[in-house]
Amino acid sequence: MQQTGTAAIYKAVSTPGTIKELHNAEFDDSLCRKCHPILTPIPAPFCCTAFEMWNKRAYTRVYENRLEHNRPLINCLPCNDCMFDWVSVAFFDKGAKFAPWVRATMCTPFHTCCLVECHGEVAATAKKSWQNHCLFPCYRTYVPGLKDAQAFCDAANAAQATALAAVYNPAVQKMG
Repeated sequence: MQQTGTAAIYKAVSTPGTIKELHNAEFDDSLCRKCHPILTPIPAPFCCTAFEMWNKRAYTRVYENRLEHNRPLINCLPCNDCMFDWVSVAFFDKGAKFAPWVRATMCTPFHTCCLVECHGEVAATAKKSWQNHCLFPCYRTYVPGLKDAQAFCDAANAAQATALAAVYNPAVQKMG
């Protein structure tokens, strides 16, 4: 049985003992994004105040070996004690081994009338490249509300390629 944290994917590529953050995505802060019920389930009268609370804790980051997101949940307002972190982590050698990330420009649950992108930019991926298309929305995984979805896609794709190369080619790994 392998010890926790000793698998190749958990090893740092750069400095032993640390995992480098490669990209910290910014969220769009347009008025429409602040009050959209899918992205921030907040009643309209409180949306601007609550979005600021939400935005302080929310993040989408690309690390050397994983993607990590926090999308806080707000149960009531204006109480900051009613906010709960909803963190998800996907390591590149497990659930996050996807087709390349692409900037989705239409036909997602986050586009109004299938075309209008008023809730921030959207990045999308699927398990297989042929599924990463607007005809297969149920197969896709989305990261909505981004200020620059293409930058996120570029960072995620590069990190995934590097991490998987290290896992499947032990000569590439740097051990401390």
